[in-house]
Amino acid sequence: MTEKDATPAPEPKKGKKPEKSEGDAELDGLMSEIESDLREDELKRIWKQYGSTFITVAVVFMVAVAAYEGWRAYESREHARVAVLYDQAIVAASEEKLDEAKAKFSEVAKTEDQPYASLARLTDAGLRIEHNDVEGAIDLYTALAADAKADVMFRDMAVVLKVLHSVDRADAKALETELAPLTKDSTFKHSAIELTALLAAKQGDTARAATLAQSLADDTTTPQAMRGRAQELAALYKAGVVPATLPPPPVNAGKAPSVMELVAPAAEAEPEPARPTPAKPSAPAAPAKQ
Repeated sequence: MTEKDATPAPEPKKGKKPEKSEGDAELDGLMSEIESDLREDELKRIWKQYGSTFITVAVVFMVAVAAYEGWRAYESREHARVAVLYDQAIVAASEEKLDEAKAKFSEVAKTEDQPYASLARLTDAGLRIEHNDVEGAIDLYTALAADAKADVMFRDMAVVLKVLHSVDRADAKALETELAPLTKDSTFKHSAIELTALLAAKQGDTARAATLAQSLADDTTTPQAMRGRAQELAALYKAGVVPATLPPPPVNAGKAPSVMELVAPAAEAEPEPARPTPAKPSAPAAPAKQ
């Protein structure tokens, strides 16, 4: 072998791929078509097996979205209808159309559209008290207090107002038991304690009534007007004064009776002695004529 024959062949330059022959290009195209056919067959198989499930899920999803949007639109319309109905009841009450007002309030209460349902019961009860239907008002307060869908504030208010207007109509001990949870943690805690003191006095326990009333008077979180009333009540309970009866229900169903209203029977039993009327000074005598 000569030196010329021993020279190695030149290597192809890096970075350049060898050109494919026409046969290789045809093979690649054939392989691509085969892969495409295989993928298509696989998709057809999957669709045949699970296609109905996909369709069902899609339909259910679309129906759910449509139902949700429809329900929201219905709720909006219903809420507006209840608001108008409540307003009509208020107008009827102001015009002394009592039967119409009661019917509309009752219809609002049945809708359970909060807070209108709770407000309807409270307003209807106040209207009934104003027109001496205390039993009807107590029934409304009882229904609201037992309504789990109502806000806790409205339920607690209903309990307080029910007890307030039941003091002379129901057992004092039973009413105190019903009121007990509100004396610990409630928006109407102070009113509940004040009523509990009254119920204790009704049961003859004026010492406990005085202690409860004094605790209200000493509590800096008690509203100022109630603190003054509680101080007066504490003194009366310590003296053994027990209110014989509650005054006629006030026009404002939520307004608590004043101390003077509560002790009016006791005040009438011990009238103050008549005070002597001071004599009027006599007119000076006319000077004698000269």
